[in-house]
Amino acid sequence: MTETSSYIPVSSSDLDVLKQYIKREFHVTKFKEECEISPDITWRPTLQITVNHHTTIAFELNEKVYPPIIALNRMGIVNTNQPICVYSVCHEEEYVRNMSEFRRLQSEGIGLITINDSGNVTRHNYAIPLAQFIPKRKFEDLIKGIPASIKQRVKVAFDTYNQNPIGGLEEITKIIEGLTYDTARKLVTAGKLDSYRSNISLSNLLGKMANKATENNSELTGQKAVIGGFQSHVKTFRNASHHAPSSKKQAKKLLADCEGGFTEGIRKINAFVTSFKKIGITPKLNS
Repeated sequence: MTETSSYIPVSSSDLDVLKQYIKREFHVTKFKEECEISPDITWRPTLQITVNHHTTIAFELNEKVYPPIIALNRMGIVNTNQPICVYSVCHEEEYVRNMSEFRRLQSEGIGLITINDSGNVTRHNYAIPLAQFIPKRKFEDLIKGIPASIKQRVKVAFDTYNQNPIGGLEEITKIIEGLTYDTARKLVTAGKLDSYRSNISLSNLLGKMANKATENNSELTGQKAVIGGFQSHVKTFRNASHHAPSSKKQAKKLLADCEGGFTEGIRKINAFVTSFKKIGITPKLNS
């Protein structure tokens, strides 16, 4: 049985207002109305568009901040592993009366757009593909134990991820880069690593550290695994934004790469800092 939208319009112009907003903000001219977003999903949103060739953005006009129809289909969308973003669209008064519903919406990776009586449209938070969504509780668990100064940068990366997953992943990689250079300088000062040229690349510097860790009687033997963790992350994700997907299959893989790369990157940062502290080196980030 097909599920259709349950929006009760306050104004007959609401749909037109939304269309004009989408055209302006998302730079599209074509819409699908009341069409399926996936063969596995019975919900047919009010509007849907395609951006970046492979990402579907669905908009549900409804009298509620968090429409039951979205709640019922959210996990189904997640399980498709397709790049699908979802926005709930309601009247501003409803949003003001139901902030708890907005917080729930936000905590589940769904965006909210409101329309007021004057026809003004506001986007209150961004939607990202639900298959890439990282719950805040999971994120808070991941950053436990990370020093405060580094944790603050990771939180900024998480904020970026929630608007632009690839951008958030790049921020994590920049943190790894900063920690690597800072740690290497301190290792040289401590006599635990041979000096190196100032313009050495990140991958070559990590290679130098890894080689040192494999030497007999090296003081970095215990850090071999965490150095290798940084090497694998940099090799896989450093240029993520330069490889835009050219097919749905590649877009699906990018979804998995972003979520996995972001969370594993945080785990590797935590392990790296913890490991080097054991030999008297405290990795830090330049402010």
